[in-house]
Amino acid sequence: MGKYVCPICGYNGLEEEPYCSYEICPCCGYEFGSSEYFNKSNYSVDVGYEFDYKENEKFYAFIRLLWLKNGAKWWAKDERRPKNWNLVKQLNHIQNYVFEKNREQGEFLEFQFCEEENKEGVDLKKIKHWKDNSLYVHIENPLFEKYLALLQNSVLTNGELGFDEGGINYYSHEKTIEFYKKIQQDESLPDRKVLLSWLEEAIKREKGFYILGI
Repeated sequence: MGKYVCPICGYNGLEEEPYCSYEICPCCGYEFGSSEYFNKSNYSVDVGYEFDYKENEKFYAFIRLLWLKNGAKWWAKDERRPKNWNLVKQLNHIQNYVFEKNREQGEFLEFQFCEEENKEGVDLKKIKHWKDNSLYVHIENPLFEKYLALLQNSVLTNGELGFDEGGINYYSHEKTIEFYKKIQQDESLPDRKVLLSWLEEAIKREKGFYILGI
């Protein structure tokens, strides 16, 4: 078993440091140092640009998203997937990975768009889990703790303000904008670009969002 972590998928069995090694990750199939990657014969989406061996987190995040969109499939045909393989736990090997569009069954927080602005707070009739356009966070991810301090002003089902990891948290359109600005100002927050992009869509809808404990 190797000792290096793949910065694309979090697989922690690479033999060489993932930089121009030409080693191929058996999990996601990325070849470090190669510009010939994710061609149309293997994936439905092509990368579409050269990066002249200068891999960086922005590029890794782009490839990671493609891999997730294509089902996060185990790539190697000659190397079996480990027993009890868990996508979320593997992704948590990547130090700045927090939010994801895909999800596996488990204990998650689901960021869900509000269907219509509700001035009174939580609308239980409008809430259904596992929506395709939701964003998911594994509650055991220690990096998410950095966001918890910014999430304490939601409206709970009893009408009080706070945050309930196992319940329903509602943020109005105004609170969504406030939350967005706080994240935008703090560049130390991990994986913030993914959340900012999702919140931008929530702001455009002008209806706020929910965080659901699952």
